[in-house]
Amino acid sequence: MAVDLKQFHQVFIEESVEGLDAMESALMDLDVESIDDEVINTIFRSAHSIKGGGGTFGFSALASFTHVLETLLDEVRSGSRGLTTEQVNLLLRSVDCMREMLSLIQDERNEYTPAAIEIQAALEAVLGESNTVENSEQDCAGEHAGCWEIIFKPEPSIIRTGNDPLRLIRDLCELAQNSSIELLGDIPSLDRFVAEDCCFHWKVDIEGEGITELAIREVFEWVEDDCELVISSSENNLADSGASEHRWRIHFAPYPHLFQTGNDPLRILNELSHLGEMVTCTLNASQLPSFKLMDSEKCYISWDIELLGPTSKSEIDEVFEWVTGEGDIHIEAVNSSALPAPTTAEPIASISTPEAVTALEPEKPLPSDSPASNSPAPTIDKAAAKPVQKKASSESSSIRVGIDKIDSLINMVGELVITQSMLGQLGSDFDIQSLPKLIEGLSQLEQNTRELQESVMRIRMLPISFVFSRFPRMVRDLGQTLDKKIDLILQGENTELDKTVMEKIGDPLVHLVRNSVDHGIETSADRIANGKPETGTVTLNAYHQGGNVVIEIIDDGRGLDRAQIAAKGIERGLVNETDAATFSDEQIFDLIFQPGFSTAQQVSDLSGRGVGMDVVKRNIQALNGVVEIQSKKGEGTKIRISLPLTLAILDGQLVRVGADTYIFPLVSIVESMQYREELVNHIAGGCSVFKLRDEYVPIVDLSEAFGNEKIVDCNNSLMVVVECDGFKVGMLVDELMAQQQVVIKSLEQNYQRIEGISGATILGDGRVALIIDVPGVVRLAGADQLVLQNSLRKSA
Repeated sequence: MAVDLKQFHQVFIEESVEGLDAMESALMDLDVESIDDEVINTIFRSAHSIKGGGGTFGFSALASFTHVLETLLDEVRSGSRGLTTEQVNLLLRSVDCMREMLSLIQDERNEYTPAAIEIQAALEAVLGESNTVENSEQDCAGEHAGCWEIIFKPEPSIIRTGNDPLRLIRDLCELAQNSSIELLGDIPSLDRFVAEDCCFHWKVDIEGEGITELAIREVFEWVEDDCELVISSSENNLADSGASEHRWRIHFAPYPHLFQTGNDPLRILNELSHLGEMVTCTLNASQLPSFKLMDSEKCYISWDIELLGPTSKSEIDEVFEWVTGEGDIHIEAVNSSALPAPTTAEPIASISTPEAVTALEPEKPLPSDSPASNSPAPTIDKAAAKPVQKKASSESSSIRVGIDKIDSLINMVGELVITQSMLGQLGSDFDIQSLPKLIEGLSQLEQNTRELQESVMRIRMLPISFVFSRFPRMVRDLGQTLDKKIDLILQGENTELDKTVMEKIGDPLVHLVRNSVDHGIETSADRIANGKPETGTVTLNAYHQGGNVVIEIIDDGRGLDRAQIAAKGIERGLVNETDAATFSDEQIFDLIFQPGFSTAQQVSDLSGRGVGMDVVKRNIQALNGVVEIQSKKGEGTKIRISLPLTLAILDGQLVRVGADTYIFPLVSIVESMQYREELVNHIAGGCSVFKLRDEYVPIVDLSEAFGNEKIVDCNNSLMVVVECDGFKVGMLVDELMAQQQVVIKSLEQNYQRIEGISGATILGDGRVALIIDVPGVVRLAGADQLVLQNSLRKSA
């Protein structure tokens, strides 16, 4: 049966992106002066998995590129090579190339990018250089003329998982100069025969220079959960060691609660393998319950091991030191001559050459372009020389869910909210005697709706570390480009934010962090001259505050120069000299969000063109967010962004303007009051301001802004005071209606963007109400915050 591997391509791409993120993070932590084994192993494992997956799915370009990268990493992790800072930079550029190649794969293009060709040539050049670490003794120990016996017994279902056991046998034989294959097993009777099941297993003997057990295990890595595998050295080199070799028989039966103590039995087996050769390692799964009764936190299996090596009982006892009392452990010395000879199944065929394997292949074998290599490549830390049996599936605490399914679920919750609102309106007109029960039922429905809504919203929530993770690499690269020493501190990485907001806030944060590094942090010489530490600090912090998420970008650099910003604002006509002298620091700093505003003396590749900060503010406002700046010259700058947790549902205030109903986001409303004409001042330019206690508030008449027919006299109007960019603005409406939770429906899929409107919702009576975009209404009315404030100063 042919298996269509395309259905797994998207999963491979997603897992590869996660692997590249892990590689990049580990490379950032890598100290070239003292390479940490765990860090380099993390990098290698990620590259190895991507190479193997790329080969399995036929992405030959990605697999070939990653194979070269993996070879270099293999030499580093084996201790035969060191790394320089330039080579770490090359590895980081390799990660970028692999991201580009994955993007091409997503577009069904299996090809090299020009950058990948260049980087691969650079990697091959590094591999061609002399190793930076002399370790010939280790090389000699790892490569010798070896004779190996491999018993490969695949699960019957291995073919249905997309794997071809004959290809694995062929890849195994390609490691050796000489090999022989025995086909073992019994063909079932015709009434029990299933064409899609594998009913054979194999014994393979191979011999050749440089063959190691790790190289053999690499061949079977992708099927280790679908087979039993026993690897043993078939040459008796240990016989010459005389009395220094001891044979031990070990029985290890962990108690069921072992996992709950934090111990891993596979780690125990791995440590045992370092003491000598595991002649046999038999797994006993007789206590394994049915799947329905299985508890993923319990251990049901035990092991019987025969260990041969120059080791003592006290050394074996040390391996089990941390699990003493957590299982049955028996260790006894064995006279090797008394052991029975191992038995094998009766062979039904004997094949002496690897070429003969092709005679057993099906007419259309499953595709595989996995690049083979004759050089051993270490893999993930595993228990050596043990039979690898199919493991019970463990419960996972997380799953991948398609965003379309989540959006559909959220839409259904939105409809439930609408239904609840509809029932509420019907209840108000219902028979008075049944009203208490109806209200009680509606209260319960409202509670259930709220709980369901919160539960569904949590599905969309992601930790902000998904955004923050891109910045360590970016700050490192910028620091090298600008010759600055910078520490990046990440705080609140587990703070959760809606996926939609997360995707849209990434680019504004990139721009703000680049500005902090380029404009904020000084050079080391300048910092030392100013009495600061040589290394600058940029901090990214996130936390929840009420119903919002606050993100802060803080640097300890030179800070903003109020006088310089004010002078530039006067030069561009954005503010006059009188106002520049009386404005607060926050108002002056807000000028940098004006289009094209820049105080940079020189234009660089990074910044200085005055493009970006206005876009940053516009994007944040499009998310119903607010951005604020605090700074002190010579000490640093803090940029504070406040964003809603989600864009799907909001609490709103319904108002009537003319014959139409509009909704204000409740978070924007400061207060509401009766409009009083005697407190209004009409100023130049047709603007009006309302005296609210000790300040003047600009007025926007929504009926004029939206073109509604005015049916209420101004003296009978109500004024909703809202906050916009740190200023208060009064919005005239005809009537204040109810406050309720509303479901946001996008208009832009069917209509062009409407200034002053951010979306729509469906009310309980079926009518459509438009959701007001407060900053957009201010712009629509021609009363942006700077014009209003200047007018206010002149009228005072």
